[in-house]
Amino acid sequence: METQKNNFLGDNTKLVLEFDYTNCFDLIHEWLAIPSIISKIYKCFFYIMCILFIISILLRPNLHHIIINFGFAIVFFLAFIGGHQFLHLIAAYIIGCRNVKLMVSKANIFCSCDKTELNSNKYMFVSIFPFAITTLFSIIIAIIFPEYLGAVSIFNIFHFTISNGDIGITNYFLNNKDTYFYCNQDKNTAYLYKKS
Repeated sequence: METQKNNFLGDNTKLVLEFDYTNCFDLIHEWLAIPSIISKIYKCFFYIMCILFIISILLRPNLHHIIINFGFAIVFFLAFIGGHQFLHLIAAYIIGCRNVKLMVSKANIFCSCDKTELNSNKYMFVSIFPFAITTLFSIIIAIIFPEYLGAVSIFNIFHFTISNGDIGITNYFLNNKDTYFYCNQDKNTAYLYKKS
């Protein structure tokens, strides 16, 4: 590890954590559980969407309407899984990353900024961007087309679920603002470290 560390971290850094970023679900759930404003907002939005879905059923309690809304939500969500990662890619380009691309590993699609150092603020922006943009856009759709409130609610419930990794990582950096992120795509390894 010392050889790898000196290749990109230098002598003035302290390695905090090294992990396989294609298989870090337990780590992310641990970070998601850290109390913070972002974890509270995330949980609030999730419960609000569940309540809105119930309200949409009570407003139009017929099976045909429920099936149509559920069908729209599922189809749009499946089509949007790649779109979520594309929004990560856009966010990375906004902050100046150029060595960025979409990857597929273990049936997962994800955005990778290979061999690029990101400070906590930059990483949080890239991480939270799809969640924020998609939530805002879906709220606008629900306001313009209230008959699809159920579909928007179901879509967001699913989208919030796949965003929990992004929220967990954002949560970690909120509590560790002096931490930097670097990944080595060849080794599927991410490094968290601090600079002295």
